[in-house]
Amino acid sequence: MTPLFTRALLSDISSAVDDALADVGIVNVSRLAQRVQTKNVEANVALEDIAAELMRMAQGRGAMMEFDNRLDAAE
Repeated sequence: MTPLFTRALLSDISSAVDDALADVGIVNVSRLAQRVQTKNVEANVALEDIAAELMRMAQGRGAMMEFDNRLDAAE
């Protein structure tokens, strides 16, 4: 089943990618997916689907990606 992304959710994902690139130059997919899902809990979209969309957007921007979701990792 294909997830249904609202415009607001897609906007939040895109903003998260852009903000990460501007701040640190790397998209931390795991951490950003958790952050976006928490902010958009009412959308009821699986974490894995949000992570996949984050990866797609980051790849489209030619961004480096990491998959570290440790709480003690630097932002």
